[in-house]
Amino acid sequence: KFAIRNMFTRSHLHKKWWNNDPDCIQLREKLKLTAAERQSHITAVALTGGSFFISDDLEKLAPAVVQNAGSLLPIIDRRPVIVDLWENSFPKYVKLPLSGAAGEWFLLGYINWSDRKEKVSLESDHYKLLPINYFVRSYWDEQCTVSKKSEPLWSGIIQPHGAVMLAVRPFTQAPT
Repeated sequence: KFAIRNMFTRSHLHKKWWNNDPDCIQLREKLKLTAAERQSHITAVALTGGSFFISDDLEKLAPAVVQNAGSLLPIIDRRPVIVDLWENSFPKYVKLPLSGAAGEWFLLGYINWSDRKEKVSLESDHYKLLPINYFVRSYWDEQCTVSKKSEPLWSGIIQPHGAVMLAVRPFTQAPT
């Protein structure tokens, strides 16, 4: 919990004063971390850039677990926007603006800091995005949808200490 908060609250200093060092990602299931907590840590590392270390023996991990961590490569070495940095002592909303051949898009993150499941409806205005139609891919549940401007980007239940990570692109009729 505190490692993720530190990644978020210090992320504005990445590549200015240092390269972020988010702590080792711990993937083994024998730790006291739940699957949702491991996903939250991976989400935070993906959104904040910097160093990427795995502290486990990869040969002893299930292939699906290694694949989750491997999907962080290559590291996106950019500073995110912590949307609610000054509103919450444990920020929930993270936006990483990106661009490429397909145009401008975003990686968005949301962390459930609660000890209980949380029903969440993530809206474009939570991330200070334009109220337009978006292609949305939810990383952890692999759902792809089109979110109309009057609809949430994503709605669902997040496990205690869990995370949502979304790839969000403006909707176009052209192939993306």
